[in-house]
Amino acid sequence: MTTQAAANLQSYSTRLITRVNRTLEKLLPPAHTMPDRLHSAMRYSVLGDGKRLRPLFVYAAGEAFSVPLSELDHLAAAVECMHAYSLIHDDLPAMDDDDERRGRPSCHKFFDEATAILAGDALQTFAIEVLSSPVHGTLSADKRLAMIKLLANAVGSQGMAGGQQLDILMDMSRASLTTLEKIHILKTAKLIQAAILIGATASDALSPAEADKLALFGEKIGLCFQLRDDIDDIHEDSKTGAETPSFVNLVGLKGCENKLETTYQDALAALNGFGDRVASLKMLAHFAAYR
Repeated sequence: MTTQAAANLQSYSTRLITRVNRTLEKLLPPAHTMPDRLHSAMRYSVLGDGKRLRPLFVYAAGEAFSVPLSELDHLAAAVECMHAYSLIHDDLPAMDDDDERRGRPSCHKFFDEATAILAGDALQTFAIEVLSSPVHGTLSADKRLAMIKLLANAVGSQGMAGGQQLDILMDMSRASLTTLEKIHILKTAKLIQAAILIGATASDALSPAEADKLALFGEKIGLCFQLRDDIDDIHEDSKTGAETPSFVNLVGLKGCENKLETTYQDALAALNGFGDRVASLKMLAHFAAYR
């Protein structure tokens, strides 16, 4: 990424992260209201530092179809709450057992395991509540229903939860590239894909053919995000075990880098025909793949 491109990304992301953070601060239940410990855990997990990539994709997709930012704020916030739920549960001892998240103690370490489970549960349902409420915008009930279905599908048994289950059961000695790709599409790409489609669905101008292209773009760039994570994990921790389910451990570092590049090009190809209006989506795609 050139210096100018990096500056453009920084300016774009800072502006929109400020918007979604302001919205989250306003929407989340105040920490001092009962049950205050649960509300504190929810706010702790959502309002900490983060890339906010999924909300950024909501904004970029909506902007591509001329949706006002004011109509996208609560959609972006809902997606981030759903993402935060997934991180809380991912970190639990029964899952990935991580003591740190975003540079500070994970939710179950800062509070306790039971509170963390409840905070994740509450954020999941809170995301659906935000999407369903007409108080937060002028979108029709049909559009809200479509968005709820997109988000629910992205985190259920055919999405994130299903991918996590497959990941837990995976035996790297019998793994295939196809199996691993399926896991990461479900675990990671589906929510990114949903974020993009939710933003675009806010428009009256989105055609079924355009939705299909955006869905393919979201799947491919979500897979790129995971491939980049696998590469970064190797660079950051030389002790990463050979049994860890990752593309690097299956095809090697060079093979993973090649897979990243071809998948990234497939993602860009899915946007052919949209013209300059998807420039922000392409910028975020490059960040997801080569951050």
